[in-house]
Amino acid sequence: ERGGEALVISPTREIGMIEKYIANDAEDWQESHSQKTIELLSKMAGLASERNIKLAVRNDFWSLFRGTRIDKLMENADPRIQYSLDLAHVTISKVDPVKLVQKYRGRLGFIRFNDTAFDDREGNFKKIGAEVPQTGQQRVFNDLGEGKVNVPAVYKALKESGYDGWILCESKNSLN
Repeated sequence: ERGGEALVISPTREIGMIEKYIANDAEDWQESHSQKTIELLSKMAGLASERNIKLAVRNDFWSLFRGTRIDKLMENADPRIQYSLDLAHVTISKVDPVKLVQKYRGRLGFIRFNDTAFDDREGNFKKIGAEVPQTGQQRVFNDLGEGKVNVPAVYKALKESGYDGWILCESKNSLN
């Protein structure tokens, strides 16, 4: 036992990485891989619960559960799994983080406040190394307040929801 309180997981690798190295030729490989991931995470939730560890998932903009696809995971996985909202990643996926706070108010855990001005016009989310774009706009993350995330609105929504958990503040004032 290490005494940890939580485990926050990015549930899948980049879509580009999965497609290149794991996916088979089946047309429904994304659906199949998503379902296997949900089953594995549900098993992990049981193991984590036995050890009094909270399990939370985040939806990176390059994962199979990007944007609103997190709904599939949250609806079908073990209900003990919390949602670790990452403001920059959902914003890149063109989802309003305030709406996600409202939707998952009872299952939120370990929120990540960060910022971005990135617009994925090149479809980097489908490529290997999505966090370090090879073409198009290069800077993915910003310091808080330097991007387009409405952090005060998310904070207000969290207060209104009664959220009383961890908030991680992350600033990345670099190109990657």
